[in-house]
Amino acid sequence: MRDPRVAFSVQTIEAPYPAVMIRGHATIATADDNATVEEAKAITRRYIAPEDVEDYVAEWTDLRTIVTVVPDRIVSWSAGG
Repeated sequence: MRDPRVAFSVQTIEAPYPAVMIRGHATIATADDNATVEEAKAITRRYIAPEDVEDYVAEWTDLRTIVTVVPDRIVSWSAGG
């Protein structure tokens, strides 16, 4: 990776628009091995029902890249500051 710096923000669409901004450095790991597949399954388990994980990951056979962001700075705010 030429420049590992990364920044992103997440906010709600409703007032008072609380948000978080993160700046840091990213690492990219791409592999077609069991360890990468298992990591993808672990990540997927956070978002979908456990019984759907195997089929979901199996549908993404070409997707074997994991991006990890290590924060250098985190800023958040909500109502009143």
